[in-house]
Amino acid sequence: MIKEALQTVGSVEIYAVIGLMIFIVFFIAVIVWTVRLDKTYVQEMGELPLANSTEESFEGDRYNV
Repeated sequence: MIKEALQTVGSVEIYAVIGLMIFIVFFIAVIVWTVRLDKTYVQEMGELPLANSTEESFEGDRYNV
């Protein structure tokens, strides 16, 4: 049923190309964002699961909400 419905749509392959392009752009954006992250922020977030209490703060903790 789905195959037949998609065959009736003209030039359906463009949707696959658009979807792939959106995925690639998003993937590259996440990689760039990850590389440009502040290293102290990454360290603070990495240490959060090991913190003894929820009130513990880190030096220069500007990300605490």
